[in-house]
Amino acid sequence: AGGPVGFSLFLTESWWAEGDGGILELFEDDASTKIVPKGGELYIYQASACGITRVLSDEAPQLAVHGIFVQAETPSEELPGCSKLFASCQLSTGATGDFAADRELLEAVISPKYLDLQQMESLCQKFEDESQLRLPGFLRSDC
Repeated sequence: AGGPVGFSLFLTESWWAEGDGGILELFEDDASTKIVPKGGELYIYQASACGITRVLSDEAPQLAVHGIFVQAETPSEELPGCSKLFASCQLSTGATGDFAADRELLEAVISPKYLDLQQMESLCQKFEDESQLRLPGFLRSDC
């Protein structure tokens, strides 16, 4: 089945809880799956059936990067228990994080050209200048 694929990369504080809001909610039939933001977590899901709840915390802003990709086909493998969630992974945080392990996880779904450090720096600068990015071919075509 085709359709938009969404992603959410949460950069929240470690103490963030469901009561702070900003919950990723994936809907299917009459049920929903709620995902509480956790710093460093990346989720990839079917974007046509999702929502983010309002942030309720006054203690700190919820930092997150959300996006939608439109492609001809969505990934064929789904996670058990939620057919709207295709993948999730925990990225390393801090100066002692294991970037090599993160890269291996990301290479499974993201085109290698966007994992190049020089390309990342260039994209960061462009995003700072324009507050938006277009990333054609961001997801691997063989996902």
